[in-house]
Amino acid sequence: MSADFTELRTIQEWLISIHMGQYTANFKTAGYNDLTQVTHLKDGELKDIGVTLIGHRNKIYKSIKSMRKHFDNLPEPV
Repeated sequence: MSADFTELRTIQEWLISIHMGQYTANFKTAGYNDLTQVTHLKDGELKDIGVTLIGHRNKIYKSIKSMRKHFDNLPEPV
């Protein structure tokens, strides 16, 4: 399952779209406010912000890698 990053605007929307909405507060508490910040996260950092279940970390990290590709392929703003 892959999120449609063209439709998502917030971390909460993204997490809900991948059925991981229970971690919204974790990201907020850790200081993540927008999706571009999330693209810089590494797998180990997910554990640090409280995503302790390996399956959940894998699912979130797989989506982060897809998000990176999406943002890397966007045209530069003029």
